[in-house]
Order: sequence, then structure tokens, then C-alpha cells
Amino acid sequence: MNENDKKLAIDIWLHLNYISPYKPTLYLTATREAALKERERPFVAKWDPRLSEELSRHLDLIPRPTHHEIARSALAALAIGDHREAKPIFDQLTDQPLPNSHEVGYSVRFFAKHDEYARAFDIAEKHALRILTSGTYREVSEFTDNIIELRHPDGNHQDQRWMSDEYVRARWPEFIHAIDLLMVDRFGPGHGRFLSAELESIRPRDYRTRPDVTTSLARAYDKDVVKWAMAEIDMFLNSDSDLDDDLLDLPTDILLIRYSRHNKEIFESVDRLFCADKRSRYKIIARTGLFPSHRTEDLLFRIAQYDGLEGYEPMYVRQTIAMFVGYNREKFLKNQRSWVGGDAEDLLVSFVRGERIQIDERDKEDRGPIVCK
Repeated sequence: MNENDKKLAIDIWLHLNYISPYKPTLYLTATREAALKERERPFVAKWDPRLSEELSRHLDLIPRPTHHEIARSALAALAIGDHREAKPIFDQLTDQPLPNSHEVGYSVRFFAKHDEYARAFDIAEKHALRILTSGTYREVSEFTDNIIELRHPDGNHQDQRWMSDEYVRARWPEFIHAIDLLMVDRFGPGHGRFLSAELESIRPRDYRTRPDVTTSLARAYDKDVVKWAMAEIDMFLNSDSDLDDDLLDLPTDILLIRYSRHNKEIFESVDRLFCADKRSRYKIIARTGLFPSHRTEDLLFRIAQYDGLEGYEPMYVRQTIAMFVGYNREKFLKNQRSWVGGDAEDLLVSFVRGERIQIDERDKEDRGPIVCK
């Protein structure tokens, strides 16, 4: 047997034993049942070691899935594929008081596909809070990937299915938005979804009445929210009255979420607010660390180099940088994200020691100091 024949033989053997949504329903249900009872899988293609001892040794090196992994894979295949006859399995799973995240997610996917759309939503709604607050990152991600099928059936991203069902339409936008906020809170802003249609349906007339929706709109690149925020800041800075500076919180948050040197209007608004007076400068310093991204890191470098810090302001800057570093260590390193705010750690060390802050030549435009005229 030559090398190509060996590779082909292994590929065929793996294909025959692979658990796929395209396998027959009986194959998948029998496979799952055997795995739950910790028995050998039926319908498994056997390898005759007499065909090639060398090839047998290669196959022995391939990791064998556990019974638990086989059962999970079979359930996923039943939900993803066209297996209407598997309904009793999903009925039984959702009758349990506390099904796990895997069982809930794939049950939602199954019922949404097979003419029980409202039931699928009810199952998701019933168990979402428990799963999102107590599940691991993997469990939560798998669960949310499955329930998004309520929005985009079979991966059709043009189909906003929730709009066509009166019962689900009344509840879906707030439900998925709450999930989005929990994902961002637990795992960082990169884990939110762009829920344009849903957010539009719950957009408040007065943005201050729903700061949660307003900041979500900002994360979704909504231009109207940004315009409102800049107008509010202009009103505050140009007012002759002694306004409560709490009015700056929400508009400031929106500008910080969308902060970038490449957005000239926002970039200049943040600088103008920072330079206006001590109250607004403190607002920028205190709230910058709440929105971790590489753009936020750029702003921290600019704030740390401002030569007009006085009184308690250096302490506030130190605390904000430290909070930003800690947030990234927890949210990004734990979830194995590629960006972890490493430059901010160096910035913190230099700032605390009173050393000259080093900036890469390529970052000078983004990270040069704020200069107030």
C-alpha cells in the first residue's frame, strides 16, 4: 500500500465513523443512546489490522472521543440536520427541570426549525439567565450561537424571522439585547452582537431613559446616537447655567465607545471636553477605563502625557490605567483573546515611576499627548 492509498484509507475510515448532521436519524439516535449507556457505538466501521499494521499504528494515534463527547455530537447533529423524527428526544430533554446549556441550545434550534417557533423561544427565555450567569465561556458561546437561530434560521442572515411571529416579535428584541449585555459584561465588548434591527425596534425617544439601549446603539455604530451625544456636550459646555455634571455621563460614554483618531468629530469633542474644566476632565479620566479597546488604550496614553494634571488627578489617572489593565487581564487573557492591552501595563509602570512614556514611532499620531490651548 503506497502513501496515497494509506491517506485515502484513513480518510474513508474517518468519514464512515464521523458523526454528521447528514447521517440517517436512526444512526444518530442509536449512537447517542449507546454513548449515554457507555456502550460501544453501533454502525462503526471496523478496521482490519491485517490490511496494514503500519496504518493501524497511525489510527491508534488518533484521539478517541469519550462517550460524553459522542452523545453531545450526536445531539448536535440531530438538531442541525433534518431529523424531525428525533422530536421525542428533545421533548424529554426540555421536560427536565434543569437541562444543561448544550441540551437547551440544541432543543431551541430543533423546535425553531420544526414548526414550534414560539415554544423554542419560551425554552430559551426560561433558561437563558441561569446559563449566561453560571455557564463557562464555551457553554455560553454555544448556547448563544444556537439561540441566534431564532433570529436567522439556518444561517440566513437576511431573514429576521422574529419579525414574522407576533408572539416572538413582542419579546425577542429585549430578550436578545439583555443577552448581549450579559455577554459583554462577562466576557468583554468583543463578544457583543450587532443587533441593528432589534435595537431599532426598542430605540427610546429620549436616549437618557434607556442608557443600556443607547450605549448598545453606540457600539453598533449608530450615527444618530453619536450626534445626540456631541450636541449634549456642546450644550453643557456652552451653557451659562451651573448644570449637574452627571448630565455628562451618558454622552461621554458614547464618545468613549466610539473614540478614534480617525473620527475627527469625536476625537475633537473628547479633547474639548477634557480641556474645558476640572469637572469635565475628571469625567473623561474616570470613565475611560470602562470601555476597553485598543482605541481606549490610545486615549490613556494621551491622558497620561497631559502636562496639566494637578491635585488628585495623577491618582485618578493611575487608577483608571490600573482598572483598564485589570479588566483586560480578566476578560481577554481568560478567554484567550489576542489583544490583551500589554502596552497599558508598560504605561502604568512608567506613569507610576514618573518616567518618560515611550511611544512607538508608528503610534505618535494616535498616542501623542492631549494639548489644551
